[in-house]
Amino acid sequence: MGYNVSSIAMIGCRIDKHKLYNKVETPPCEHTIPDNANFCPECGVLNSPKEDYIAVADFDEDYNVDGFHFIRPNYYEEFFIVGRIVCTTGRDGNLAFLSSQFLNLPSVKEELKTFLEKFDLWDELAFGLYAIKEESA
Repeated sequence: MGYNVSSIAMIGCRIDKHKLYNKVETPPCEHTIPDNANFCPECGVLNSPKEDYIAVADFDEDYNVDGFHFIRPNYYEEFFIVGRIVCTTGRDGNLAFLSSQFLNLPSVKEELKTFLEKFDLWDELAFGLYAIKEESA
């Protein structure tokens, strides 16, 4: 087992991870429970709403939506970078340039802005070029 490193360059926006999910509370059971009761009088379940989180966008299994990537730099980060991947380096250090379409920065910016505004996530000051390093040992 060895040390591996790869990197990704993205044109995109930094978005707080908590903005990508909406908190939804559901009742603990299907019965009517008085507000002052600790337990359901019919089934005995604790009177505590269940919290769940629903994604604002319909991600595929790779966290992609409409051609935009949602990348979390690592598990501990509190944000995602949302945008288009410009280039990557593989684990062997080789550079892979993906497309020359990203040279048209105003066009990419406008497409991303239109996409993120649907979810009320656009932030002009968070738009830019991001470099993300991935490490494993």
